Amino acid sequence: MEQASAPAAARSASQTQTRKSGSGMGAKLIGGLGAVVTVATVAAFMMSSGPQPANEVALQAATTSAAISSPAPVSVPAPVTTAAVTPPPALATAPAEAAQKECKLIKARRFFVTGEGSVRVRADNYVSPSISLSNTPQLVELPMLRPSEGEVKQHIVVEGKAPFVILTTDFDFTQGLQVDGKSDFDIWWGTPLKNC
Repeated sequence: MEQASAPAAARSASQTQTRKSGSGMGAKLIGGLGAVVTVATVAAFMMSSGPQPANEVALQAATTSAAISSPAPVSVPAPVTTAAVTPPPALATAPAEAAQKECKLIKARRFFVTGEGSVRVRADNYVSPSISLSNTPQLVELPMLRPSEGEVKQHIVVEGKAPFVILTTDFDFTQGLQVDGKSDFDIWWGTPLKNC
């Protein structure tokens, strides 16, 4: 009796051992499958994010290190020569100053004409070209010279159409006119004037 129960006890012990070992193998198998699924998921994620090829990564690293190690170009100004800083000689301005200081003798009879419209100036046998008037004074020089002494009277005729025209001379003379056809006035020319 005791012998019959011993094999039964041994059988139940081996079945328990088999169950225990079977359940341990199942846990190991599930754990292994979980690890495989995790690795596959990570690999799929990395591939979908588009990793750069190794040669591109190396190229970027080389470019970055070259940019860091090589200094920025420095522009060096050209050497300054003394000729570039030397002011022009004083003689260059001397003629202009001398011309301003020189006194000219004005012998011509002349008008400076401004206004609006278009006119001609007639004096004795001389007739000027047509003048389009504006705010800028325009010179009308008569062919006669000023008298060498005393004063000379001259009759001036302005022809054309101008709501207003102003004639001035080198001395203190101003004549304003409104011309529709022709208008005239007398002027007394004196001896030559100095413009200084």
